[in-house]
Amino acid sequence: LSKEEMTEWQIEKKWEIARFHFDNNKYYRKIVGRYFPESWEDLPILKKENFQSLEFLSSISKNLKKNAYFAQTSGSSGLPFSFLKNKEAHAMDLALIANRYGWHNINYNDRQGRFFGIPSRKYSFLKEKIKDLMLNRVRIPFGEFSDTDLNNIIITLDNKKINYLYGYTNTLVLVAQYLIEKKIIFNEINKDVKCLIVTAEMLTERNKDILIKGFNLPVINEYGASEVG
Repeated sequence: LSKEEMTEWQIEKKWEIARFHFDNNKYYRKIVGRYFPESWEDLPILKKENFQSLEFLSSISKNLKKNAYFAQTSGSSGLPFSFLKNKEAHAMDLALIANRYGWHNINYNDRQGRFFGIPSRKYSFLKEKIKDLMLNRVRIPFGEFSDTDLNNIIITLDNKKINYLYGYTNTLVLVAQYLIEKKIIFNEINKDVKCLIVTAEMLTERNKDILIKGFNLPVINEYGASEVG
C-alpha cells in the first residue's frame, strides 16, 4: 500500500475495533457513554486502572474465559493488574521463552534458583511449593536482607545444585553487593550456575555492572510486559 492508502486503512480499522468493543463490551460502553462519538478525540483514553477493575473482568464473555489463561503483572511500575490471555497465545509465549533460554544454554528442565517471595496464605503457599517441585525450582528464602539473611542465602546456594538464578533485579543486586563486600568468589561456591535471569524490575547499567562483578556470570534481562509477551 502507498502511505496514503495505509493511513486510510488504519483509520478504517481503528474505528472498526472501537465500534466492536462499544457494541460487545458493557464495561467499555459504560466508559464511553450512551452514544458512540463521531470524533476520535471524543473516545475516552483507557488507563491501567480501567483494566484493574473487577467489573472489566466480569464483562468478558464466558466462552472466552473457558479458553483463557488468567494472570497478573508484577506491578513494578506501581500499577499491577489482572488479565486474561487466550491459552494458545500463552503457549506460544512459553515456547518463545524456551527458545530464548536456548540462546543461553539453559532450558525448562534445568534447576532454577528462584529469588521470589511466596504467599503466606496456606492454599497459595502450598500451590507455589507444588509448582516449585514440578518445575524443578529451588526457592531461595530471603527476609530483611540482614547479614544473617544474606549469609543464609549463600549457604543455600552452596548446598544446592542449581543451573541458573532467576528473580527480582534488586534482590539479586543485594546478594551481589554482599558477595563483593565479603570478597566471596561465587564460582567457588557453586560451579553449576550458568547465568542470572533478572525480571519484574528495570535493570540499569549500574546494577548490571554490580551483578557481573558480584557473580562473574552472564546477566540476562527478562523484564518486559507479561500481558503482551
